[in-house]
Amino acid sequence: MLLRQQQILFNGQCYNLPNPLVYINEAKHTRRDELHDILPLYAAGPERKDDVVFGQYREPVYIDTRQRFLAACGETLIFEQVPHHIHDRPQDVDAAIVTLEQGRPHAMTIDAPALLVGRFGYEVWGHWLNEMLPKIVTVEAAFPGRFSYAVPAEITIPTQERSYCSAVLESLAAYGIAPDRLIRLPPGHVYKFNEAYDVAGPWQYGLHHEVARLMRAIVANVPPRDDRRLMVMRHPADMRAIYNGEEIARLLAAENFAAMDPRRTPFQHQAELFAESSYVAGELGSNLSGLIFAPPGVRLLSFAPFGWIDAYFLYVMKERGGYQADVRGPTTHLRGADPHRSPFVIDPQDARAGLAALALSGASRGAPMAAGGQIHPRAVGPEALHLRFCAGGNGLPYLRGKWHTPEARHIWCQQDKAIIELPATHLPATDYWLEIRGFSVSYQDYMPARQLGVRLNGAELVQTWATGNARVIMHLPASLLAGRDSVTIEIDYPVIGPARLLGAVGDSRKLGFGLTDIVVYEI
Repeated sequence: MLLRQQQILFNGQCYNLPNPLVYINEAKHTRRDELHDILPLYAAGPERKDDVVFGQYREPVYIDTRQRFLAACGETLIFEQVPHHIHDRPQDVDAAIVTLEQGRPHAMTIDAPALLVGRFGYEVWGHWLNEMLPKIVTVEAAFPGRFSYAVPAEITIPTQERSYCSAVLESLAAYGIAPDRLIRLPPGHVYKFNEAYDVAGPWQYGLHHEVARLMRAIVANVPPRDDRRLMVMRHPADMRAIYNGEEIARLLAAENFAAMDPRRTPFQHQAELFAESSYVAGELGSNLSGLIFAPPGVRLLSFAPFGWIDAYFLYVMKERGGYQADVRGPTTHLRGADPHRSPFVIDPQDARAGLAALALSGASRGAPMAAGGQIHPRAVGPEALHLRFCAGGNGLPYLRGKWHTPEARHIWCQQDKAIIELPATHLPATDYWLEIRGFSVSYQDYMPARQLGVRLNGAELVQTWATGNARVIMHLPASLLAGRDSVTIEIDYPVIGPARLLGAVGDSRKLGFGLTDIVVYEI
């Protein structure tokens, strides 16, 4: 560990989180693999948050603002400070290390005890508000007034006109952090911190629940309003803005949504507007970062381009116990290889359908949603049975038919039908949710998704598609358990073959379905 004298500020916990999805314009999804990559992300169930841990780095920390706040503790790179675009490119990581090493002899030394806050992505509001600012808020709550905060100078210098810097400084002021508490680091230099501290865990695919509570302290006295509908649309010049945004804005205004421009609205007022709103609408992006302040059960009408799969705000909606209508549209043209930078078109009929589904969510709380050939429950109860099919897993004795040797996370079936005898002797004869987790070998554009059918005791319950991340859930009725020692699960996976011949993993084995877990939840 790079941190010494570690202190746990908040314990890790496991939360049973709901599925926020109430609508997705499935008919417009022309690629099955994209739809079936999105749906498992929304699934209800237990999710673990690790401890929030504070500590001091064991050695001096070097921060290179020439490389977007790349940092090293002694000779070791700090992983969280490595920009995403070079994570998986060893040659680029090596080059970044060399550049940092060359700058060490010229480093400016800072002796004041400081929390490392700045990192790549600091110029993006969502990363600042949801990932960097919570580090400051967490440490300030535990050690009031004790530390300075190392931040990029570019985003913390006051400007005459309202700017991104204004919003960052306002957000700090909202939590009692004055400018004199900041160590502003201009670009183009290397800095040596002799007494550097950090906190790990405030953001872990969503805020730790206790950190989220601290963040919402500034709106604790703001009551939600049933009549408040907030529209937070991106500027037409922004990446990932709706091409027909004016048309969609008029539609939303007719449904009593009031527009809020984050560029012109002071931070505290932004937070209060989100805290008041029962409905929020906008493109997925930094404009929606204020959802962390939204009330429990908030309803989100989100817009995004096809071809872009991102779970960032999904985890925020789960933590808020909210409801989401996920409306997608085609890009008008690509800005680079990734659709997430491109303008896209939203069909007004899909927007209206999403709003209608959100309106119904209030009257049908807990009702499952159907999409992708299966049902998706709003919530599941505690686990009644959890079988794992990795090496040494407790589920291996219940496999039938031909399987390969179990591996670290999973086991591959050798045939087009995977059979499992689910033990039922310890399950009272009542209704449950049954979830199958696994994955298939996807062959890029040749075969990005593969058919998957599931039978229980010979009765077909699900006919869907599997991608690299398969998560299938279905109703397990009491009638299938009564008087039985087991329930036969058959997973039909019609297309198998040597992965080597299809250019996937350099493996000559015949690979069927890759099984990781089977979980039975109480309803």
